[in-house]
Amino acid sequence: REVVDQLRQIAGSLATASTALNRRQELAAQVFQQGHLRPTRTLSEQAHIEMDDAKRREEVERTAQQARAAHQAALGSDEDEEEVMRQRAKDDWRDVNPKGAGNSKSKPCG
Repeated sequence: REVVDQLRQIAGSLATASTALNRRQELAAQVFQQGHLRPTRTLSEQAHIEMDDAKRREEVERTAQQARAAHQAALGSDEDEEEVMRQRAKDDWRDVNPKGAGNSKSKPCG
C-alpha cells in the first residue's frame, strides 16, 4: 500500500513537472512573436493606389467644373444682369438704411 502511494506521488510530481515544462515552452515560443500585423502591400503598391485615386478625383473635379461652365454659358448674360440688378438694389437699400440706424432704447420710436 505504501509503495502504491509513493508511486502516485512520483507520477503526480512528474505530471506537474511535464505540464510546467510544456507551459514554459509555450511561453518561450510566444516571446519572439510580432505584436502587430505586418503590412499587406508594399510602399510602391500603396503609392500607385493613391496616385490612381488622386487622378480619378482630379478627373471628377474637372468634369464637374466643365459642367458648371456649360451651365453658366447656357444661362447667358440675362442671369448676370439679374444678379447685377439684385446687387444694386441691395446696395441702394444699405445706403438708405445705414448700420445702427434702427430702433434702440436711447431713441424713442415715433
